[in-house]
Amino acid sequence: MPKVTEEEKADNVMQTVLEVFKKWDITGDGNISRYELHAALTQLGMSTAAVDKCFDAADVSGDGFLQYQEFLNWLMKSPRVIAAYSLVKAKQGLGPVFTQEICDEHADMDDPSEDVQKVFMAVLVCINEEPKPGPSWTACKAMCHNHRTFSDKVLKFDLSSVNNRMLDKLKPYTSSETFKVEALLPESKLAAALCAWVLAVAAVGIKKEIQIQGAEG
Repeated sequence: MPKVTEEEKADNVMQTVLEVFKKWDITGDGNISRYELHAALTQLGMSTAAVDKCFDAADVSGDGFLQYQEFLNWLMKSPRVIAAYSLVKAKQGLGPVFTQEICDEHADMDDPSEDVQKVFMAVLVCINEEPKPGPSWTACKAMCHNHRTFSDKVLKFDLSSVNNRMLDKLKPYTSSETFKVEALLPESKLAAALCAWVLAVAAVGIKKEIQIQGAEG
């Protein structure tokens, strides 16, 4: 199966970075002020003192604003910020489709496509529910049957639990060309939403991709 190249990963990451920059730039003046960073990061659970520390570290020019390059340089050192943003967005997308009924429908599927199966297997990795022999569709079906526990672990997922071991286990899934929201939508809206969630978790390891793009720029 074709895999996503490092350059493609970098492009995807940079699209997210640009999206975040534009969204946090409330006034649309091409800069992020201290107030704007406060508004964004406190919504992600960061304390006021921590935001001030981040802003002071990022504002290398000392002009009271973060230009895009300063913002990018800061994210190279703090990839979890992008992951947290992406995770909040992914959880919002799960809302309409992460229901008991839809989970039961997936639990009753005997042989969904390989792409759909891989999304649910990747979720098992993230929530530390993979069986010892490794993720399987049988384990995924059991997870879907227990909707309350399943949804609780996904929606309350803490990025601090992400480590290199988990990221390495996710790579075979997330590096696939078909591990994309738009590719999964026609078959399963739940799988597509969970795909976005897994990619948000994997975004903790985006520092390398940002550095690749930064070096090219």
